[in-house]
Amino acid sequence: MPLEFNGTEHLDKSKDVSLTASKVNDNVRLFGTASINGYKENYNFPEPTGPTYNSITGSAGVITEAGHSASVEARHIPNFGNQVTAATNISVLKADTHKVDVNAFTTKHFPSGPIPNFFYTWSWR
Repeated sequence: MPLEFNGTEHLDKSKDVSLTASKVNDNVRLFGTASINGYKENYNFPEPTGPTYNSITGSAGVITEAGHSASVEARHIPNFGNQVTAATNISVLKADTHKVDVNAFTTKHFPSGPIPNFFYTWSWR
């Protein structure tokens, strides 16, 4: 199972780091990712106030050789709350010159404020 580590440093000295693991088994790729976006170390000038990161994310999914996929993602955003997203893609037609896919996702938000206690975002194409 290969592991991949990625890191980026921005002009404001904040960092994005992620760790991804994937495994291919019988032409099916399984993957999982954990990441921290906008991480700010305490010795930066000016010293950060509030949260020391923008978001923490974890995701897992599967991709088949036929082009079908499904994934789920959970994210925590300081001073906002949490989000959970589920997405899927189904390859309906794949020819030499044409390709038709059906995509759908839904996201449930759990704000940390008093009202509303949750709301949905969804789409399909």
